[in-house]
Amino acid sequence: MLDTVKPGPVILIGSSLGGAVALQTAAIDPRITAVVAAEVFSDFRTVATERAPFVFTPAMIGKAFRLAEAQAQFKVDEVSPAKAAAKITVPVLLIHGEADTDTPPAHSQRIHDALTGPKRLLLVPGAHHNESLSGNETWDQIAEWIDRAVAWGDLKSEGYKVNR
Repeated sequence: MLDTVKPGPVILIGSSLGGAVALQTAAIDPRITAVVAAEVFSDFRTVATERAPFVFTPAMIGKAFRLAEAQAQFKVDEVSPAKAAAKITVPVLLIHGEADTDTPPAHSQRIHDALTGPKRLLLVPGAHHNESLSGNETWDQIAEWIDRAVAWGDLKSEGYKVNR
């Protein structure tokens, strides 16, 4: 899809699974300028295992993973924004609700810890899963951060060394 977009800053913004896709894309596509990822999971195996124990046994979860890998032709452990984070060099803003019990904030913290480039983790008080982007204050912070990220990308492309 990026092939149809005019050249310029490309900021990926995603929530939950969309944030995971944005991070994994930024790890492999040099056209990405920055990423904003909200309520993202650190890796598929962990989030699925954390969410499923009330319904499925560990054996059933393992069988579901094997079936998904065979039918969808992918490896569960390759769906890992935390592993991708180590390859991301563009600025990343992670946003997570402090009250998120579906995907606890520790997921974003693991990704934040793995990032080596410019990064920020914003925890939104009282926000649950898919609620951290609902406030104007959060969007004001996102807009400010994007402005700085684009400026960082401009300086980097001009050969300046930028430390954040």
